[in-house]
Amino acid sequence: MVLVQGFASSVLLLTLSIGTARAHSGGLDGNGCHYDTTSGRYHCHQEVKPNPDAKAPAKKSRENVCHDKSSPNYSTVKFFISYK
Repeated sequence: MVLVQGFASSVLLLTLSIGTARAHSGGLDGNGCHYDTTSGRYHCHQEVKPNPDAKAPAKKSRENVCHDKSSPNYSTVKFFISYK
């Protein structure tokens, strides 16, 4: 009987704790980031290595801002997705 009550208590606690978890789509871009479907904000989950294509025609930064070669920040962007 004690074993059944312990099991029932464990199942109840597990069920209650699952309700607090948030779902995540898992789809991350090349910067390890994505848009939050709830808030619409762009945020990052993974650290990625700096992009080696330093001379890409256009760079989309981790802040989700696109920079072309005329941008004053173009040369300082290290974490980006390359675009033609």
